[in-house]
Amino acid sequence: MANEKGMGVKRLNKKLSQLKVSNWQFKHYPNENHFSTALPAIQDGLAFLFKGFYLDSYQLSAHQDYQEVLADFINKKQSYNGFRVEWLQAYKFSKYIFGSKQTKDIDDILAQVKQQLPDSLVMITNYLKGLNATKQHQDKAMSLANKYQLPMWQTWEMK
Repeated sequence: MANEKGMGVKRLNKKLSQLKVSNWQFKHYPNENHFSTALPAIQDGLAFLFKGFYLDSYQLSAHQDYQEVLADFINKKQSYNGFRVEWLQAYKFSKYIFGSKQTKDIDDILAQVKQQLPDSLVMITNYLKGLNATKQHQDKAMSLANKYQLPMWQTWEMK
């Protein structure tokens, strides 16, 4: 609600409070007007509705293994109509797989994604396979740097 008088919003808020309706929020924007509330209200509304939708690196690292992460994604699919793993979540998930040294499970991960999260298969495949190829190239480059005894500063730049 903006700094509006006589719009009935405070009365509606009071009624909803009395009904003890769950999963709603009232927010007052005292420095806004009827026209300027749209953008901050939409942003706050989306943040409220999709709280927990995205898993950041810290939340991913709290999982025991990829099975737990995928179970979390599947649970989100049931909680959020139309949930699918998009590019940023696929990238973070792939980094989690590499950081937690679960790359040997990539084929199993993709098989499970194909079965339970088919809308996310292309995005997750792109990042898992892409990072895997990048890691293999990095390992080969480091091996050659060591073999040809490149100066330390050149090796550091390749990392």
